[in-house]
Amino acid sequence: MNTIIQFLQDDNTTQEKIKKINALDKDIKNINQLFNNQNIAQSRHVKLRPKIQPNQIWLVKNEYLDFLGNTQKTNHPFLVLITGDIDEIDEEEYVRTLIVSPFIEMAAKQDEICNDSSITGFPFLVETWNEQPVLTEILDEYVGYYEVKQAFSSYETLTSVQQEFREVEISRAKYLNHSIIALLSFMDNTTNKEFSAIISFSGTTQFLYYPQESLYTDIHAIHESEHEYLSVNKSGVKQQNKHISYYNKTLPFDIYIEKNVDGFVLTVFTTDNVELFDSKNVKINGLSRHEQIVFSPLTKGLYTINSKQIQKPVTIRLK
Repeated sequence: MNTIIQFLQDDNTTQEKIKKINALDKDIKNINQLFNNQNIAQSRHVKLRPKIQPNQIWLVKNEYLDFLGNTQKTNHPFLVLITGDIDEIDEEEYVRTLIVSPFIEMAAKQDEICNDSSITGFPFLVETWNEQPVLTEILDEYVGYYEVKQAFSSYETLTSVQQEFREVEISRAKYLNHSIIALLSFMDNTTNKEFSAIISFSGTTQFLYYPQESLYTDIHAIHESEHEYLSVNKSGVKQQNKHISYYNKTLPFDIYIEKNVDGFVLTVFTTDNVELFDSKNVKINGLSRHEQIVFSPLTKGLYTINSKQIQKPVTIRLK
């Protein structure tokens, strides 16, 4: 089997296992160097982070948390070329992309190759036959700009190796389109729900919704009358806030999530210090009061709670 195809098919293995592929060590080394993020980081474009637009090349995150609360990982970095304007699904931004590959030797006659290594750090193949929709939240770094010069032709004769390469690449790209598939599945399960929270901690994920109608029996979400939270507005009229709560026996604090006209309010019941970070790792300041820390107002998105009391952070997606 072709060395490159073997390498790509082994996407879920460790580096130690990759070395066991039946190929010359120097070949594997060369392939790994092509996938080294430092090659991309040395590009003169990489430190810029412009608004996402067509013809831009972006590096995709090697790991992301999908809308079902599952962590998706890949050992081989993905580069993608944006082919259209940003669109939305249920207020979540996505774009259509083409995979960018360093393996120009796998190109067919009508494939598009860019030999300008200043863009990504190496010549590359634009996989015009491998279009994939992706959520913009899994795009990590802007790399450079490139305009596709020729359209994809489906009538080209391919060698067996080229055909297999395309099949492997399209299969690998499930990592990208899964971001959309997970969102669609999430939407199917949250019909008629006003808001939700997906909370991941210590290898477990729980879904919480308002109004409550849990998907899984181990969810500890409550909004019964005895737990209803009452707030007083400026006029002095009591109003019932819409909220859900999260309890975990292995977590040293409870989490309470409300939604009002200003956005989300996240309350952590603890006397110890906890820190909240958004998806860009920016710390969000909270207000401490009566053995609880309140973070507000928050917008929809991913958040992480860190504390010295826990070894791993708590990840929360509000929507």
